[in-house]
Amino acid sequence: MKTSQFKIEGVHIIRLETGEEIIRTLQEHVQNSNIKGASISGLGSVNQVKLALYDGKQYNTFSVKGKLELSTAVGNVAWLNETPVIHLHVVVSDIEGRCWAGHLVKGNVSFTAEFVLYEFSEDLKRERDANTGLNLLTV
Repeated sequence: MKTSQFKIEGVHIIRLETGEEIIRTLQEHVQNSNIKGASISGLGSVNQVKLALYDGKQYNTFSVKGKLELSTAVGNVAWLNETPVIHLHVVVSDIEGRCWAGHLVKGNVSFTAEFVLYEFSEDLKRERDANTGLNLLTV
C-alpha cells in the first residue's frame, strides 16, 4: 500500500445544467480554477451515459440511454502530464430500479447534476504503471 496525506484547500459546489457533458465540464472547471487535485462526489440526472469496466487488459464500454437517475458519483481529480483526469465511478438507475455501474466515460445531464469537489493543497498526479497498464495515482 502507498499513501499520501493532503490538506483541503477549498470546497467547490458545482451545478451542471441540461445538456452539459459531465467529464468535459468538470475538466474545464478544474483547468480554469487551477485545481491541483481533488476528491469529488455527485448526483443528478442523465439521459445518456457511456460506462466502462476494466477486465485486466482493456476497458470494455457500454451505453445506457433514457431517463436515468445519477444515484451516485465518486472519484478524484488528478493530472496526467498536462491534462486533468476526472476519474469517476457512477451508479445510474432507471424508473424500474434497474442499475448500471462503472467508470464514467461520458454522461449527458438531462435536468441537473450537482457535484462537490474537495480541492487538495498539493498536486495529485497519475503515471502509467507497467504492471497493470493503467494510469495510477502517484502516492
